[in-house]
Amino acid sequence: MKVAIYLRSGCDQTGLIDGQPSSKRPLSKHTQRSLNLYQDSNPYNLNLFDQVPNQGVIPLDYELWVILHYYDPYKKSVRAELVKPISCNSQGFLTGFDRDSRLILDLTQKDFVEKSPEFNDPIDFDITSK
Repeated sequence: MKVAIYLRSGCDQTGLIDGQPSSKRPLSKHTQRSLNLYQDSNPYNLNLFDQVPNQGVIPLDYELWVILHYYDPYKKSVRAELVKPISCNSQGFLTGFDRDSRLILDLTQKDFVEKSPEFNDPIDFDITSK
């Protein structure tokens, strides 16, 4: 399965464990269609159902994830999370996410650049634009 990652500015709820994040700005209709999102007036109830309602979305040949990021001017820090988007509201803001796969990214480590982590073998892959 291919994976696509979309980077987007988030609201002040981004990166908070109990937050209900959304994109900072609305998505264009073209972007909504490209990301295969549907509109939902109450996106926070998505976990109540086994399936997301099919509103004419086309199956994608990749799994889409979004990195939402937010700069907190008071703490002078950045918060971020990796989420699987499901829907946007009627104004086009990205608001519905698969909350079971939501990953809060810890950006508080000051030495993550200096230390080289010991992972597995290097992975090589091609990045192509759509």
